[in-house]
Amino acid sequence: MTLLPVIAWTGGSKPLPVPLISHEERKILVFLFQEQIIKYLNYWHDYPDDDTVRIFWNRARYDAHATMRESIR
Repeated sequence: MTLLPVIAWTGGSKPLPVPLISHEERKILVFLFQEQIIKYLNYWHDYPDDDTVRIFWNRARYDAHATMRESIR
């Protein structure tokens, strides 16, 4: 989906609320989130519980933010 290498968030600035992020960051966020859900489904053959979904969403948000932050440096 993206040509940018995905950067894991390891600290620093926090992402803005979802309605305020750029279209590109939102595309990366959705891609990362869906990728995690698909991997979970393929491995466990079941949908993740709410807590796991929340972890996946937060991880995708912060990683998308870090990816965009690094891409503008």
